[in-house]
Parts: sequence; C-alpha cells; structure tokens
Amino acid sequence: MKYKIRKGVSTIVTFIHCADIHLGRSGANVGYEATEKSFMRICEEAVRRDVEFIIIAGDVYDQEKRSLKSQWFFSTCMQILLDANIQAYVVHGNHDPTIGEDKLVSFPQNVHVFSTEGEGMIHRTSRGEEVALYGFSYPTRAYTENPLPMYQKTLEADYHIGVLHGQEATNTDHEPYAPFFVRELVDLRLDYVALGHIHVRQVLQHDPPIVYSGNVQGTNRKEAGEKGCYAVTLHPGGHELEFVATHEVLYQTEHVSIDSMQDVDDIVNLLRKRLDESKPTNLTLQFSGRGALHRFLLEESNREELKELLEQEFQIQIEKIMVHTKNVLDFQIESFHDHVASDIVQARRKLEHEHALFEAIRRKKLTSIVEPMLEEERAAILYEAEQLLLQQVLEESE
Repeated sequence: MKYKIRKGVSTIVTFIHCADIHLGRSGANVGYEATEKSFMRICEEAVRRDVEFIIIAGDVYDQEKRSLKSQWFFSTCMQILLDANIQAYVVHGNHDPTIGEDKLVSFPQNVHVFSTEGEGMIHRTSRGEEVALYGFSYPTRAYTENPLPMYQKTLEADYHIGVLHGQEATNTDHEPYAPFFVRELVDLRLDYVALGHIHVRQVLQHDPPIVYSGNVQGTNRKEAGEKGCYAVTLHPGGHELEFVATHEVLYQTEHVSIDSMQDVDDIVNLLRKRLDESKPTNLTLQFSGRGALHRFLLEESNREELKELLEQEFQIQIEKIMVHTKNVLDFQIESFHDHVASDIVQARRKLEHEHALFEAIRRKKLTSIVEPMLEEERAAILYEAEQLLLQQVLEESE
C-alpha cells in the first residue's frame, strides 16, 4: 500500500481499544471469572503485539462501589502491562463514575485516568511520535451533557485520539449519556475515536474511524456474539482495525427452520455443522417454518427433553428454546373460514398489542415473575397458546 505521508509523521502507532469491562459483574450462567479471564487475555494480547498503549473507554467496574477483589485484579493486569512498558489510558463511565469511588488499591504508574473536567494527554512513543488523547470521566452516573467541547484538538501531536463513553444521539435503545452526533465527531478531525457504553461492537464511521469495541464478556443471551477488543494501527495512510475475540463464554442464537425436517436427527445434524464452526458455550434456539416437528416442539415436556439431549450431545448450555413454527397441514388463517379458529387468532393479535393482562397480573403481586419477561417472551407465550388451540380445533374437526 502506498501511504500519503503527513508532515511530522514517519511511522505507525499501535494500540488496543476496549471498553465496558464491568469487573464484578456476573450473569445467571456467567460468573465473575469469565469477565476477568477475557480482560486478562486482552492485556496478554497487548503484550504479545507489543503495542504502545491500551485504551479503556469506560466502565472498568460494574458498580460505583468497587470491590477490593476487582480493584486488586485490575491493578494486577496493569502491572503486567507496565512490565511490558505499555501505558493504559482510562475513562470512567456511568457504571463506575468517579464520585464516591473507594480507592482501596494503588495502581501502577502506567495508569492514566482522565479527569471529570476533561483533559488532553500526550503519549510519546518509543520512536518519538506524539499521540494526543482526549477524554473525561463521568462525575455522576447520569451524565447527559454534550461532551464534545472537551474533545477539541488543543494539543500539538502527530495523531489525535478521542476516548468517549457515550451514546449516539439518535440511538434511543439506551439512556442518552454523553450524547453525540457522528457528524459532529467527524468535524473534530480526530484520527480515531474510541467509544464505550454500547455493548455491541460496531464501526459508526470508517474515515475517520469512530468505533464501539463492545463489552469484553456477554452475560446473557441479549449480549450474543464474539466479545473482545480492537487492535488498532494508525499510519500515514490511514488506519487498520482488527477485532480480537477474548471471551470466555460465547452466547449465540441459532435460527432453525423445520421446513424440511422429519425428526430430531435433522435438528442434531444441522446444529453439529453450525456449532463446529462457532463453538458457542451458551445457545438460544429459535425454531420457525412449517413441518413434521411442529407438534413435537409445541409440547413443553418435549422441549425440555430436547434441551437435555442437546446439552449432553454438544456440551453446551441451552439458554432457551423458542418456537414460532406452524402445522404441516398449513391452513392459511386468511382463507380459513372456521369462526372459532379466526376468533383464536384475533384474540392473540389483540393481546400482542395490549398489556392489560400483564398489568393485572402484576397487581396480584406476581411482579417478580412477570417483570423480567422480554417482549419476545410475551409474544412467544401468546403464539404458543394460539397454536395449541388451533391444533385442538383442527383435530376435533377431522
């Protein structure tokens, strides 16, 4: 590749970008150790690649009150980096704001934490390049002000990097912490923006690279897919990004169509082909389509047996089996004239859009059971009820 040489820049700068470590966090099937192992692998990868520094874009810890265990572990990791002459640039986010922090452990001298007022830091490489890093740490959990005034290029350097724990302003899936617009970040003319807060890795902009590295370890099926960090190279011609998977536990969702399936052997054979490639440890199955296995999958006892069989066969944890299949006889509701069946379908469609039933249940002091339900789980329950009733109507009409 032919580089366009920029004045003052003679060579490359390499670093690791990670975020949302959440030390001290665990899930139903994931303990604290999984998160620690993933972050330790990131530090080991930094040493193996001999990078200049590591960036942690927020949420080192899962809570404001940081446990002694988590702090000690983080300090141990930082010492590993120091022994390899690797610096660490850290911002704290909404989970671990600086207010009221319990600092029980002294960190090595290679750890640089950005202040709550925002600041720029200069990193000098072993080859003489200067890298300016800009960032700020959350003073409170809910920081909703515009952070961009703290990311102006105020320092003289060969490269400029922003470290921001925040959310793109048009994204309504999360709380609007440190909101920004991508076009505004582009206008800052930084060479790289290391983002944190969103647990899904994504590249919002390629030039300049504006990147979420995602969290380092998923703890539930909503956090599916590979987790880890980005190895980044900045050079006179631009940049290179390489994702490095470091997760200990891999959540994955497999969509399985039963259209051409005749028995459970077909399910096992299909999964064997797919899982040999991805090797998940925690799996959610979503069945769809129309076929001979429809009635089998509708029965909860059958699903439990299938779950046990697959867990034993593949040595994995089956998180959930979701069924959206239809009867092999496939009567189309739109052309089916049985009023009973039509009423069943209409009732299900109405309940999908009304939460009155669930509100009534909550008022009966069953909050702990109903509240954690995801929308997809509510829909699945209604769909399953519909299919069972339709199956019964069909059998009685034969």
